[in-house]
Amino acid sequence: MERRTFATVAAATAATAFVLLAAFPAAAQDTLRTPWGDPDLQGIWTGSTLTPLERPERFAGQELLTDEQAAELELRADATRFVEREVR
Repeated sequence: MERRTFATVAAATAATAFVLLAAFPAAAQDTLRTPWGDPDLQGIWTGSTLTPLERPERFAGQELLTDEQAAELELRADATRFVEREVR
């Protein structure tokens, strides 16, 4: 009988702890918008990844890149990384 009581108390304690320690949802926040109404994506964007913001047209319909395609993209990125660019 003691085992059953212990198991019941342990289960009740675990359930209570789970409820009390569960993350509460954050308060609803308005998404920052540009003056023309689009989501504001301003910030610091680096080119330190092979993942572009938009998929190039030549890879349309292709879920993953092959190893050769990834190596080619890496070579292109290395070749253009330190090129002087016009500041707008």
